[in-house]
Amino acid sequence: MGTTATAVGIVLGAFMSGMAIGSALSGHPRLEKLHPILTFAALEAFIGIYALASPTILGAVGSVSGQELRFFFAVVSLLPATVAMGASLPVLVRALSASSASGDTIAVSLGTLYTANTAGAVLGPLLAIFWFFPSVGLTATLWVGAGLDFLVATTLVLAHRRFRPPPVHAVEGKESPVSWLVLATVAISGASAMVYEVAWARTLSMVYGSSIYGVSIMLSTFLLGIALGAGLASYLLHRHPTAHPLPRLSKTLVASATLAFFSLIIARSLPFLFLNFYTSLEAREGTLFLSQFIIAALLILPSTIALGATLPLAADALPKPRRSAHVAKLYSWNLIGSAAGAFTASVVLLASLGVEFTIRGAAVSALGMAILLLARSGRFSVPTAAMAGSFILIILALDPSGARLVKSFGVYSGAQTYASYEIGQLRDIVASHELLYYRDGPTATVAVQQIENFRLLKINGKTDASNGPGDVATQLLLGHLPFLLKDAKRVGVIGWGSGMTVGAVLRHPVELVHAFEIEPAVIEASRFFEPLNGQPLDDERLELVLGDARNQLRRGETTYDVIISEPSNPWITGVSNLFTKDFFEIAAKRLEPDGLFCQWFHLYGMSEELTRSLIATFRQVFPHVIAFQDRDLILIGGRNPLELSLDRLDALYRNPEIQQSLTLAQMQYPSDVLASMTLDAKGTAAFSDGTRLNTDDNMYLELQAPRSLYRNDIEAILTAMRKHPPDVLAHLTDVGSEAKVRIELAASYFTAERLDEALVQTEEAVAIESSFEGQKLRGQILQQLGRDDEAKAALQHALEAGGDDAGRRFVEAMLRALDSPVGH
Repeated sequence: MGTTATAVGIVLGAFMSGMAIGSALSGHPRLEKLHPILTFAALEAFIGIYALASPTILGAVGSVSGQELRFFFAVVSLLPATVAMGASLPVLVRALSASSASGDTIAVSLGTLYTANTAGAVLGPLLAIFWFFPSVGLTATLWVGAGLDFLVATTLVLAHRRFRPPPVHAVEGKESPVSWLVLATVAISGASAMVYEVAWARTLSMVYGSSIYGVSIMLSTFLLGIALGAGLASYLLHRHPTAHPLPRLSKTLVASATLAFFSLIIARSLPFLFLNFYTSLEAREGTLFLSQFIIAALLILPSTIALGATLPLAADALPKPRRSAHVAKLYSWNLIGSAAGAFTASVVLLASLGVEFTIRGAAVSALGMAILLLARSGRFSVPTAAMAGSFILIILALDPSGARLVKSFGVYSGAQTYASYEIGQLRDIVASHELLYYRDGPTATVAVQQIENFRLLKINGKTDASNGPGDVATQLLLGHLPFLLKDAKRVGVIGWGSGMTVGAVLRHPVELVHAFEIEPAVIEASRFFEPLNGQPLDDERLELVLGDARNQLRRGETTYDVIISEPSNPWITGVSNLFTKDFFEIAAKRLEPDGLFCQWFHLYGMSEELTRSLIATFRQVFPHVIAFQDRDLILIGGRNPLELSLDRLDALYRNPEIQQSLTLAQMQYPSDVLASMTLDAKGTAAFSDGTRLNTDDNMYLELQAPRSLYRNDIEAILTAMRKHPPDVLAHLTDVGSEAKVRIELAASYFTAERLDEALVQTEEAVAIESSFEGQKLRGQILQQLGRDDEAKAALQHALEAGGDDAGRRFVEAMLRALDSPVGH
């Protein structure tokens, strides 16, 4: 279904809705006649069986054509397992409350089981992400989960006789219904909890990034708060029962909403707190994850503890005699609210209202419900109502979020640089930036900031594009380099960024460009990079495709001559699946037989092993690969041997617009482009040989890249690559004079201060033909290397070879300088 906000919202909503249906069905009188332990065992066994079958089921759903129909079947496919999950808790409540004939302890039973169940849910994401996924992969983790289901089911079947089934009481007269007010309260509580969770997840992504570890820590922290709240409520109900439960429930709702509002104030300081942790703790993975947990706990725990207490306290307000059917109804309404909150927050609220107003709106709704609950309770509390009403006014009147500049600055992404500053100095640095654009989009928060002449596009706080020289060169070269190998007419570009890459592509005589971008706010923000980006949005040949690029390519029918992929970093969950073998195979199916795939990959924050893994994975699908650039690596791969046409390269430089764009990318001459080759086809094969591939199942890059985020291994990686120097001329066609090409290539190396490579090319050139230009350049290189005697000999050879008057005067001046006793 992809990773768009709509897809995520539908999955979350469908999951919660299935559980709500299961909870409602568990209260059916026929089910109450069954032994609850055996019923629970059967539910667990079914969940395990369905889990094992789910890859086949979801694979079948994936083959359905038509997005609406596919979404429908995807939702339906989740229902069997989630219905069983939703039914399990009310069934167990009936088993645990069996010792009480009246069923009056059912609220305590619910609180106890809800605590235990949610405590297990706290461990689930942590065990999966930190242990099972890295150890055995995604598929085997599914088997482990199913195995645990079967273990629980088998154990309970063997031990069920030790549990006395609860008596089935005949209900005399009309059964008391559950108050609509209590049902509405738990629904509002469930909805607000999920709204807060979605908003907090976005907030934390701007504090410490969106790695899979950060997401799992956030989720587990949220569930920890729910478990603690349920446990405290259960203890309170056991030790301090009350005949008037509604005022207590109302106060809890007030507390949850108020604390959620204060989380916006706490969020102001979290970026700087993260930097404090980074600078004060040892730079180890464990301390980094611990700091993420502490930050998440400060933001999330206060409110979620109150939210976790709501369901057990609401169960205490159920009519007597309390039956498991009442609990089932109560739990189902809570889940209905959760489903609605998850869907509306993901699909509507965040993009429409932004993070702050989304939280404030949910808090006001909860406070309004608390006042209504208090008013109908029969024990109206003026202080509680006044407090709730006051907080509604405060929430509506105050803006606790602080400057958007701080939130979108992304201190975490530059932690290594900012660690040397005092917090006061860092605040001054942040304040020196001007915020030109800010929007909480459906999938990310996008900002454009400016300091002096530099303009930065930031997504969830991390700079993804800028007008800095290095970024401009990378963005433009991604759009130009494929045209050195192929005259492309149909091009796909994954990731919009500043729009510079698409703008570069559109400078060529293409017929169609499909640009895939998942976040609409990025498109809006790119206007701030005009006219530098070539204003691609105004070009009729461009078709914007808003959505998940992987899903769109999998479903699309268009074939391309070239696909260029420049998503965000592979350590970001939701982006990492654009760097797997499975994705490259999807993309290959959308290429013409002689099509090319161009992939961006960064070396900063990466280890040598991860770089080798990415290249090896890329080569598995595109066996003929060459690499350009260094800090930002550009891979170009295809299924056929790659050849660069010098005639085509020269023709590009004869086009004024393309020549201007290439010059902006620091490629003054055609030979500069050739000199930017880092690895040739043999080099990419040798460098990546024998390493682990990155797949959807092993999630290797997604799991390992966040662990190397603050490493600085660029020089080590480049040193390893230099062991496999590229044979540029082996990939060239239309060479003409080999000696001339080598001299031009050597001149580009010399300008880039890559003296050893320059010397190799000049010596190859003069071995073919001892020309004036070749010997002169050789002499300059040797002089820079400190090999003066050899330099003088080369310069003498240059004079013997001829040369024009200006050139000869330059050589003679160099010889005098080399002979000078003063030095040179």
